[in-house]
Order: sequence, then C-alpha cells, then structure tokens
Amino acid sequence: MELLPVMVIFGLSFPPIFFELLLALALFFFMQAVITADWNI
Repeated sequence: MELLPVMVIFGLSFPPIFFELLLALALFFFMQAVITADWNI
C-alpha cells in the first residue's frame, strides 16, 4: 500500500496524540461525506 509509508512518516514526524486526532478528524469528515452523499443516481 502506498499510504503505509506516508502514515509511518507522519507518525514519526508528529507526536502520536496529534496523529490520532488527525486520523479521527479525517475519519469523521469521511464518514460525514459518505452519509451526506446522494447515492441515488
């Protein structure tokens, strides 16, 4: 996977707590986008 090295770099660059917060925030926005998306094409 191409995302793994990026996640490792971010994990080493930032403190783990900030990485966890960023990941949770990204997941929240992703889920919100999926829920609010109009799947009725």
